Amino acid sequence: MGIIKTLLFHLLLTFRRPILFLSGALALVFLTSFALITHIPELPQTPMPAKAMMVMLGILFTTVYWFYGYLIFYLKPKFLDIRFNY
Repeated sequence: MGIIKTLLFHLLLTFRRPILFLSGALALVFLTSFALITHIPELPQTPMPAKAMMVMLGILFTTVYWFYGYLIFYLKPKFLDIRFNY
């Protein structure tokens, strides 16, 4: 279990910046499109499942953006001292 945890830590740490950028951008896109679809009457009527999916995906990507650093800290090996500058 320790080897898997260490490999997962290094893999997540390697791709940290692209994942944070993509998750933040996708959260912004999904939540903005939901807000535009619900508030602009000129846009065509979008079915309710599509609106719910936009909100759920926006919340999912926001959660990934917020808690990705915590996951890395949870998986870090005991002998390693890391600090992130956000």
